[in-house]
Amino acid sequence: NEIKEIENNAAFKNAFEWRFEFPEVLNNNGDFEGFDIVIANPPYIRQEELGLLKDILKENFKVFVSGGDIFSYFYELGNNILKEKGIFAFINNTFDKTTAGKILRGYVTSNFSFRKYIDFTSVTVFEAATTYPIILVAEKAKSENKNPFKYFKFSKESFQDKSLLNNEEIFSSVEQSSLRDEAWNFLDETGSGLNNKISNHKTILAQFGKCYYGVKTALNDAFVTDKNLGDSEVLKLVYDGKDLKKWLAPKPTKKMIVFESKSTKKLFGDLSEEEALKKMQKKYSDIFIHLLPFKEAAEKRFDQGDYWWELRNCAYYDLFAKNKIVFPNLQNTNKFAFEKKGTYLNAPAVFLPTDDKYLLAVLNSKVVWHFLKSVCVVRSGGFIEVKPQYFEQIPVPEISKADKKPFIDLVESILSEKQKGNQDVTDLEKKVDELVYKLYDLTTDEIKIIEAK
Repeated sequence: NEIKEIENNAAFKNAFEWRFEFPEVLNNNGDFEGFDIVIANPPYIRQEELGLLKDILKENFKVFVSGGDIFSYFYELGNNILKEKGIFAFINNTFDKTTAGKILRGYVTSNFSFRKYIDFTSVTVFEAATTYPIILVAEKAKSENKNPFKYFKFSKESFQDKSLLNNEEIFSSVEQSSLRDEAWNFLDETGSGLNNKISNHKTILAQFGKCYYGVKTALNDAFVTDKNLGDSEVLKLVYDGKDLKKWLAPKPTKKMIVFESKSTKKLFGDLSEEEALKKMQKKYSDIFIHLLPFKEAAEKRFDQGDYWWELRNCAYYDLFAKNKIVFPNLQNTNKFAFEKKGTYLNAPAVFLPTDDKYLLAVLNSKVVWHFLKSVCVVRSGGFIEVKPQYFEQIPVPEISKADKKPFIDLVESILSEKQKGNQDVTDLEKKVDELVYKLYDLTTDEIKIIEAK
């Protein structure tokens, strides 16, 4: 009678009553106990579009990160509404190595026992959108109850064969305890041991110091050009990341217009923009004939100096004049090059101020490529994003000057061949790899793992 009275009450018309519809998730007192299964494909919303919602998320979720993806909060919500040992199955973008995903990685490994992890990051799943999907199937469980889980990554070749998912033999077994908050690497016991061995050396950051992004213009169409604008001191030879090749940087063909922040006031004093522009046009006439059509777009930049033609402040302009190792932000194979001409770089390309050819040999080895794939974020087409924070983690064995000589000799031979126009240096690169394998004291089985990828 009580139930009928509630159901017939106008106040509850079209209402959803948990006690009637889902009695299984409540105990005898009507308290929520949790679902057996939570399945979701959380929405794809850029964090920049969340606006004021971020304040609410920050207040209510442990996994909040200002730059985090919205699916993070569905993970926490999913955990909250699952009962102990309930099953969790999500499809969403990968967060295995992203900086913003670090807190979420810690939360997920602490609250779930993984069962299966299926990785689609190397294939195009949705034609209309660039995504890096994964499917995670897990059980709600405390951190002490973690068993090995099954991992499989689709390749472009295997993607069309969906029946593979029913073949247990294609899955590798991964210890959940091997997943670190800094980055998840899905390696079996041999692979995990290999990575530990490689990592047992001081990093580039510890030995060689910081690396740096190239100059950020915020409007490359205006400030990077192949036009002949004279030979002014503010015109700097420059590489884009896509220009850079392995071992030896090519001859630069473009120039960057570098009016440093506050440089105009140093020349002419504290003038209004109109007065300063007249003086700059007179001193740099050809350059400003090129720049003026971009005036409106240049004024909208966040990154700029006192006037629209100036670049943002940069504390390391002097480093571009030094010898350096340069590399593009996105790589599908090692692309570290020696550059000694004093050429500038356009961000997001990166450089390390050093002329150490031993280091260049190690960087262009298969061992380092294997390491980078384990720490860098994967992008479409098999490219990895070699940001400074990943590059600086590369472990490099410290050896004597005498022991460096064979590496240096090989690099000099490669550079010599490249300068002659000979692009095929495969045999010399094999010798570099052989030296690097010995350098890291790798076993035959460990070398096979690296050679297979």
